[in-house]
Amino acid sequence: MLVYLAGSITWYHVNNCLEDCLKWRRQLTYALENINIKVFNPCISYNENLRYSGQSVVKQNSHYLRECSHLIVHGDHLLDSPGSIFEMTTMYLANKPIIAFGYNEYEKYPHLKFMVDQHLNNIDEVVDYMNNLYYL
Repeated sequence: MLVYLAGSITWYHVNNCLEDCLKWRRQLTYALENINIKVFNPCISYNENLRYSGQSVVKQNSHYLRECSHLIVHGDHLLDSPGSIFEMTTMYLANKPIIAFGYNEYEKYPHLKFMVDQHLNNIDEVVDYMNNLYYL
């Protein structure tokens, strides 16, 4: 199983707090890999990828969205993240599960709320959810 980690990146970069979006991805990656779930983290080469065209980055993301079985999205600053909304929409249209956690401002918007299969509060709950429902 391969899981895609989505959530705002650019907002954190522009607001000089990129480490905040990297931290939760590292924590979740570590926890999921401990239960034998592989992760695609689009932040792995974030700084290096800034030199490539936006189209190239979108094509890379699209490739991994096709390969992944689930999307886990962090709700913080989600409404400031068109890329995350694109990722959610892509996975929803492919009928793949979307698990959200953290701040849930998106629930005010029916289209976004409808796409999320499960909203959880934190990383521990996400790991428990994946372990209970999708662990093989």
